[in-house]
Amino acid sequence: MTMRMTLRTITAVSVLLSPCLMAAQEADSLRRWTLDECIDRALEHNIELRSECLSVEERDISLSDSRWAFAPGLSASAGYNLSIGRVLDETTYDFITNETVGSSSASVSGSVLLFNGLRNLRQLQYSRLDREAAALQVEKAADDLRLNVTAYFLEVLCAWENIRDCEAVAASLRKQEEHTSEKVRAGKVTRADLLQIQSQLSEAENSLIVAGHSYGMSRLNLCQLLEIEDYRSFIPSFDSGDSLEYVPKDYAAILDGAERLPEIGLARKEVELARKNVQLARSSYYPSLTLSAGYGSSYSNVRQKIIPNGDGTYTYSPYPFIEQYRDNASAYVSFGLSVPILNGMSARNGVRRAKVQLQRSELALEMARKSVRKDILQAAMDTEAAWKKYTGSVSYLSSAREAARQIGVKYEAGAATVVEYNTAMSTLIEAQTQHLSAKYEYLFKLKVLEFYESRQ
Repeated sequence: MTMRMTLRTITAVSVLLSPCLMAAQEADSLRRWTLDECIDRALEHNIELRSECLSVEERDISLSDSRWAFAPGLSASAGYNLSIGRVLDETTYDFITNETVGSSSASVSGSVLLFNGLRNLRQLQYSRLDREAAALQVEKAADDLRLNVTAYFLEVLCAWENIRDCEAVAASLRKQEEHTSEKVRAGKVTRADLLQIQSQLSEAENSLIVAGHSYGMSRLNLCQLLEIEDYRSFIPSFDSGDSLEYVPKDYAAILDGAERLPEIGLARKEVELARKNVQLARSSYYPSLTLSAGYGSSYSNVRQKIIPNGDGTYTYSPYPFIEQYRDNASAYVSFGLSVPILNGMSARNGVRRAKVQLQRSELALEMARKSVRKDILQAAMDTEAAWKKYTGSVSYLSSAREAARQIGVKYEAGAATVVEYNTAMSTLIEAQTQHLSAKYEYLFKLKVLEFYESRQ
């Protein structure tokens, strides 16, 4: 009866862990993803990052608008009118009655802004800075994505190692269950000892199920960043580095390289944008000068051509369309000057608001520098603490394994009780959990510190 229950339990665990087991069996045939490959994949396909890149394209369009603002304005128009009744002939300025008058006109005009307080120039400079700020924002988003992919990748590795540890514990307990069952049949131990072993085995199998679920969820989270639809096909490279070393870092050099981080560059760019915005606001104080020019002509079907006769009389004949457009042609050139005198203090208040925004941007730059400096120092402190925690967990795990091995040998020889054996196994499980947690915490903290170090 006990053996049948154990077999059913093992079967249930195998069914629940089938995706993980399948992944392990297919690991040799499927592609194994390294961390660098995951980062490259995310940088190319991640939807959030691609969406962020669109902001650069929008700034490119704004920059094009600012450049074309220097070009002159040019327009052409043409029209045809049909009037009945008492109509003013625009070609002769005479009133025509009781006739149907058809007239047409065409013109070409252009204008050039000669001066407007250098507003167009300032706007062009602002658009360039704004485009550079958008590029820095994309760079920052890419850095955040790299760190997120790194965190999720290490989480996948940690979950996979946790499955291996849980499987080893469960296999050891299954072996011990069989050994204890033989002792029960031989009358060497009581059935209560067997029940305690089976209880420990059930807990280990439940932990194995949880570990398999965590492995699947961690792969799902990572594949969401990589834009991979079938997360079950994702197999990471399992070389996580079991023998870790601590290499001291030059924290002063890392802090000096903080100025090259995109968040600092973005904050500096915001200050430049605010300064340029002050110049834009001040341009409202200055007058604007515009040069305009145009050329046009007109035609009327009721106008007649007057031809003088030699005897002092005149003969009226139809006035051809082409001749009218040639004879009625006119051109003009004009200058327009607009001087701001009083506009409800909007120009002055606009300058004041721009100066306040400049001060706010300068303070934001100082806060960004302060925050980055704190993050770097905290990353250094966290790395040192994580290393100490990892070395302690290594010693703890080594001692727990040896203790579990010795207690197991004693238990099989009848020199230890089942309580002592279960206590040793519980300590081993706890030591494995602490070791995995400390190991991958140190790996992630080290990756964060190396990220800051790469900015030197």
